[in-house]
Amino acid sequence: MTDAKKRICWDSGVFVRLLSKTSEPNKLAEQDICTKCLQEAIDGKTEIVISTVSIGEVVKTEELLNYYPVPIAIRDKIRSLFNEPFIVPVSADLVISQNARDLIWSHSWLKALDAIIIASAIYAKVDELFSYDGLGEKKGILDLDGLAGTPPLKIKKPHYEGQLNLID
Repeated sequence: MTDAKKRICWDSGVFVRLLSKTSEPNKLAEQDICTKCLQEAIDGKTEIVISTVSIGEVVKTEELLNYYPVPIAIRDKIRSLFNEPFIVPVSADLVISQNARDLIWSHSWLKALDAIIIASAIYAKVDELFSYDGLGEKKGILDLDGLAGTPPLKIKKPHYEGQLNLID
């Protein structure tokens, strides 16, 4: 029996959701799930895999969408999170970039950075890729659940399956 950690790839939007301030009930619920998943990684139960393009994509929070310059405190928070030991970066090298290109050739609506994130997740052999992007009018990462990679990559909205410590 192995003690292999679960490997979850987060796309950039999951980090933005985690770091943003919101009062919207649905976004608060999503943020709570992201926080619990992050705690699992802090506790050493999972690894969060990222594509290095996410480091360049996550530059601000949702409430700062049209605000520049980004406050130093937010910059420091983002830098700090990406430097944690439970965050495992996968470099967008030549092989990953070529695989991303092939994904775009197969799915012309797919954005280049999203394709790199998917290709990175496949390369890293993650258990799941978490994203909030897609399954609506506008196609995105979620629309490729089970359609990319061998074996097919599971792509889901972030979810938490850990056990809460409940006192009877």
